[in-house]
Amino acid sequence: MPTIKKQNIRYDSDFNIISGTAAVIETVYDPHRIGHSRKITRESLGKAIWIDSSGREGIFLSSTRGLVRYNADLDCFYSVPADDPHIASRKDLLPEPEVHTVLGDSFLLLSFMKSTGMLGILHSVFPKNAEYERCLCHILHTVLRNGAHKSCDDFIQQSYVSWLFDDVVIGTLESDSAYFSKMGDDSIRVSFFRQFVQCMRKKNPKFGSACYVDSTPLPNDIQTMVTNAFASHGTAASVCQTRMVLVLDEETNLPVWFSLIPGNVLDQTLKKMDSDVLETLDVHIDSYVLDAGYLTKSVLSEFNNETKPYTDEAGNEHRRLLLAKMPARQGFPFHELYKVCLPYFHHVKYQFDRAGHTYFAAGMEIKVFDYPINAYVYLDFDNALNGIRRFRDERPDEYQNMSIEEKEWSSYRSGFFILLSNKKEKPEKILDEYFIRADIETYFKTLKDFTQLLPLNKWTLETINGKILNDIISSIAYTSLREMINKKNKAMTKLISKTQALMCTHKHDGNILVDPPSKQVREMYKDVGISVPSYIHTEKYKKETLLLHD
Repeated sequence: MPTIKKQNIRYDSDFNIISGTAAVIETVYDPHRIGHSRKITRESLGKAIWIDSSGREGIFLSSTRGLVRYNADLDCFYSVPADDPHIASRKDLLPEPEVHTVLGDSFLLLSFMKSTGMLGILHSVFPKNAEYERCLCHILHTVLRNGAHKSCDDFIQQSYVSWLFDDVVIGTLESDSAYFSKMGDDSIRVSFFRQFVQCMRKKNPKFGSACYVDSTPLPNDIQTMVTNAFASHGTAASVCQTRMVLVLDEETNLPVWFSLIPGNVLDQTLKKMDSDVLETLDVHIDSYVLDAGYLTKSVLSEFNNETKPYTDEAGNEHRRLLLAKMPARQGFPFHELYKVCLPYFHHVKYQFDRAGHTYFAAGMEIKVFDYPINAYVYLDFDNALNGIRRFRDERPDEYQNMSIEEKEWSSYRSGFFILLSNKKEKPEKILDEYFIRADIETYFKTLKDFTQLLPLNKWTLETINGKILNDIISSIAYTSLREMINKKNKAMTKLISKTQALMCTHKHDGNILVDPPSKQVREMYKDVGISVPSYIHTEKYKKETLLLHD
């Protein structure tokens, strides 16, 4: 009959076993021994957890069987239920179940952000693990939710990163005013953009050497924006809005600074923006792209044909340039220039084709508010024709009651526009520059997809600024990754949805076992220059990739 052999068993004051091991001993026949028998160790039971007073039964933590109960009288092993009273105070003996979670999308984005230096920047901005982890959670959620209405805490809970971030309570991510307040601190904004510009200049020394400014209204359903003001920017009616002014690198269209302003203010903002980015980031703003509503007498006093160039630290001269649409309001010769150019609209001398459209174009120097500036007058015949067709179809009675002069203007107004610039160039080239600059709207659209601020959650300017900074950082990661996969003729939505299919298992030892990836997932990872791991050593990954420290 087998017995339980105890080895080095130690008890605390309540007679609970605190250390020691045990084994199953069996007596076997041996003709060469006195008594013709000897005892052998049939099986190691491992660490002793509890042994009854008879010494014939106990609970053990075996390296081969796990947590198990053994009865020597019956010579049987039994499983140990979680509610067994002998282990009630030893919850550490019941390992957490292995969890199957999503890995593919978050692992890819974090690896990409590590390769571009973004994780290093964020780790410097947020040296404390808790703040750094919280920032990564919000960026992962913002970039990867892919249009899904899923809160940040739910998204992270379903991702493998929930097992990596030890210093952030996932349940606090849903309503995170403290985080957005922290992000809204001006020192955080300065620190991020300083390090971002420095990082980009290591790859391209000219990054930020030539920048331009453009602005966009934030979504008008943000009713609690403290910077809201009524403004009309070349539109027929005034709306209550806040505008975001962005300073962007001319070559990459990536942001190097941002500011929120009331919808009806800009004049002083331009000068302040100049000084802010120069003193803070050593970045010169060389050109401005302005909406029609922001073209004022004060702006033209700064940007006109008599604007003097400045000399940078290297001794190179730069001339600050303006490109803006002329508004059709008092003080601007909008209708006057229409009448001047009207007789020449159909002269082939002034016509050219661009991107499937036929244009009239003429350039001339004029004075606006007594400041000399170059005016470039255009008529897009295709847009004009489509516009008058819609007008006659939707409002036939109104059209019939118009005078000949009004009908003539209506036939052109949908395609007629004027650009003002202190740069002298052929009208065709100025239009090219305008449309190339207009590509920034793609970035604005991407950013607006992220800036869905909730009025109930963002009451202060600080939290609003924090939300915008979070979304700008997210948009930088998103657009950089999108630019890479666009070269492979892939779409971001497909990349995110496909990689979300790659799952992993969180093992009992704390490490991560990755499921075999599909062919599509392997190709997506290959397009980004990242390999799909088969196994992740958690502690090593946290230190080397995520830059988390003890």
